[in-house]
Amino acid sequence: ARAPAAPTITVNGYTVAMRRLRVAVLFSLLAISSIAHAAPRRRVIAKPSTDPAPAAWLTAHATAIESTELAGPSRDLEPLRALAGSSSLVALGDLTHGTHEIFTLKLRLIDFFVRELNFDTLAIEAPFPLTNELDAYIHGSVADPRAILHRAGALNYAFWNTEEFLAVVEWLRAYNLSHDAQVSLAGFDIYDEATAQANVIAYYRHADPALASAIEAMYANGGAEAVHAQLASRRADFEPLGSSEYADALQNATVVVQRMHGVAETRDVAMAENALWIRQHRSRNSKVLLWAHQEHLGRSATYVGWPSMGQLLAAQVSDYFVIGHLAGSGMFLQSIWDSRTQAFRLEPRVFRPVLPDSYEATFREAHQPRILVSLHGNVPSWLQGPAQYRSAGSSPNPNPDWERSESLPQKLDAVIYLDETSAARPLR
Repeated sequence: ARAPAAPTITVNGYTVAMRRLRVAVLFSLLAISSIAHAAPRRRVIAKPSTDPAPAAWLTAHATAIESTELAGPSRDLEPLRALAGSSSLVALGDLTHGTHEIFTLKLRLIDFFVRELNFDTLAIEAPFPLTNELDAYIHGSVADPRAILHRAGALNYAFWNTEEFLAVVEWLRAYNLSHDAQVSLAGFDIYDEATAQANVIAYYRHADPALASAIEAMYANGGAEAVHAQLASRRADFEPLGSSEYADALQNATVVVQRMHGVAETRDVAMAENALWIRQHRSRNSKVLLWAHQEHLGRSATYVGWPSMGQLLAAQVSDYFVIGHLAGSGMFLQSIWDSRTQAFRLEPRVFRPVLPDSYEATFREAHQPRILVSLHGNVPSWLQGPAQYRSAGSSPNPNPDWERSESLPQKLDAVIYLDETSAARPLR
């Protein structure tokens, strides 16, 4: 649009030339000055806040978490029955990808949601092909879960290559061995496209051997979308051979296409689509737990402003519920690229000091080592925010941890605060 001849500004819905505005402001200041000299000054007294102090409010409303370890009764998690028990898609957000207490507490939450609330699927921020191997293991196949998790580390998912997550995998296997109603494990991320391609080719060798070589050649020549279209068009032919096998093959082909187009701006869009696919194809009762970083699972945009999978899921699933984490101080792990071994390794990091007026500083006023705080209902203004909090991704670039300023109740439905943390333990 062409620029106006003279600078303008909009005031109360009216566009005013800057010259006229400056004159009006000058006369207003002169009038105010004369009134101020003619009448005695009155001191303005701020209206006192009616919000309760953080310590008192948290004492009345927060729930103390007795332990981060899976041991003993789950009575301290009972508030989640009322908060999230009627939800079908519950997200468990990570503050970091390498905090021991968050991993072990996640196992407690998984145990509670599976045993008490009938959730039957755990979907995680990991590659679909890789987690299919873990899913076969938890359903009784002979495999080495440590070897699978080591491969996850080579794919830049070193945060799953930990003793704590191995304990989750073993818990899932033990649960399935002792229950008729099985729990499934699936990955909703877009990586490991090489294995996904191999899985599609292997499927054709079983379902249509004459076409397998052609499919392999199509992939070799950048024809991922053509392979996906071809496979999608064969539903009537292939589903009678095994509907779940066909669905998995088509999802593998989908992941290859997603990775081909995959950039940071669209990754969360694809992960949201994949989470809904998992809900439809892997869960018997559509009750799914999601596990990822809370920058992906939160209801707000990611820290760089792109849509998060949580935003997208909340727009499509009316009962979406997300639980996040915050920490006071302590250790966590991050992934570091080791040029010597040409692989990622996990190294410990220390949280930067708690910032004044941050959410962490406020939660510390409860003087509790671990608390669960519902962010629903009439929460006080200091909890509404926006206020700063710390978050850390899997990689230290650009920062080992960073500060965000958001309204916590607009991002999460509940938050668990851990005053002290320790680093997760890498698998050896």
